[in-house]
Parts: sequence; structure tokens; C-alpha cells
Amino acid sequence: MTINKAGLHLVMNTRCSVLAASNPINSSYNYKLPIRRNLAIPDSLISRFDLVFVLIDKRDTKTDELIASKILENHCNNVSQAQGNLSSNV
Repeated sequence: MTINKAGLHLVMNTRCSVLAASNPINSSYNYKLPIRRNLAIPDSLISRFDLVFVLIDKRDTKTDELIASKILENHCNNVSQAQGNLSSNV
């Protein structure tokens, strides 16, 4: 990695990955705006990333309900299993 700041030139051997996440302004992606305006991240920060991927959760009530019910089902199963483990250890 090479850094050039204030006239200094620094070369660093590095193996680092940064994964960041951001929600769009007003919690809804506006297709008419560029990525930088949707995320409201300063140019000085977003310019440090080599790749930017946009994942858009399209509004679909049926899919959202299926996902929510699956999460609740998994949570309830984990709670009942944990309770079963506690009672068997007593």
C-alpha cells in the first residue's frame, strides 16, 4: 500500500480488508441519486474504498413476512433447545 500525504511518500506492506456498511438517507435508496448522495458518506472517506457494492432490499411485504417468520422460528427453536439443555443439566 502506498500513502501520499503532505509531501510524504510511504510504502507499507499490508494485507488488510475493510468491510463497511451504510444505510441510505431516509432508509430508502433513491435510484435518481448517485451512490455517494444516497449514502451521505463524505467524499474523503468513500474515496478510500476500491470497490463499492450496493445491495438493495426491494420492498415486498410477502418476502419480508417469510423472512421474519423464519427468523422467529429459528429463535424460538434455539430458546426451547436452550431451555431443554438447562433442564437436563439440573
